[in-house]
Order: sequence, then structure tokens, then C-alpha cells
Amino acid sequence: WMGAVLSVLVVIPVYLLARRITNRYGATVAAALVAVGSGYVLHTYPGFYDTDLFNLTIPITAIVLLMYAISTTNKGLY
Repeated sequence: WMGAVLSVLVVIPVYLLARRITNRYGATVAAALVAVGSGYVLHTYPGFYDTDLFNLTIPITAIVLLMYAISTTNKGLY
């Protein structure tokens, strides 16, 4: 079940990353291509966590979070 859950969740960071680079239409196309492309889901075997699915999900999520952290300004928490 891990492949089915993470393959749906990888669409969100791909959309956010493509939206920062292109417009909403480009982000929608990129997210749709990731959602429809089943190559990384087919290489995910149950019980093994060093799969292609994690090799795609974790770096894209880290890049998106890093981009948002750099782009936000310090709004004065003190």
C-alpha cells in the first residue's frame, strides 16, 4: 500500500515545484504526468524501502521546502 499512497502524495510537491518555475498550466501538466506515469510505482516492491518511489518523493519534497524557506522573509518573530 505504500506505493499507492506515496504515488498520490508525490503529485503535490511536483505541482508546487513546477508552479514556482512555470505557471499553473505547466504545473498541472507536470503533476498529471507524474500521476499518470506509473514507472516508479511499478519498481516499488512491498517490504523494501529503498525503492524508486522514495528516490523521487523525498528529494522533490526537500527541494520544494527549501525553495519556500529561502523565498519567505523573516517577519519578525520577536
